[in-house]
Amino acid sequence: MKKTISAMLGAAMLIALGSCGAGEPAEQKSEAAQPTLSSITVNYTGSTDPDTTISDLSNMEVTGQYSDGATKTPEGCELLSPVTLKPGTTYLVTVVCGSVTGDTTVTGSGEAQ
Repeated sequence: MKKTISAMLGAAMLIALGSCGAGEPAEQKSEAAQPTLSSITVNYTGSTDPDTTISDLSNMEVTGQYSDGATKTPEGCELLSPVTLKPGTTYLVTVVCGSVTGDTTVTGSGEAQ
């Protein structure tokens, strides 16, 4: 009788452990970690004529470097603040992608007044 009860309890424990996934390798239990954005590179490709206003990312190339080594265009980026170019003046233009920022400089064409 004791052997029968012990066998039943042992079988119940094995079934319970099996249903919890205790026998699966660790990599199957958890999802793979998503790569995170580590840094961004920003390049301005638009006009540098005086009075040109940079107010969005339409003339920006933003490239993200990720924790897994991948390089791709990140999503959800914004220009920190707009600038209007003046001749011979250099501006620091900052792009924000979540908690990651990147800068580029843009100089208005012509001589400073």
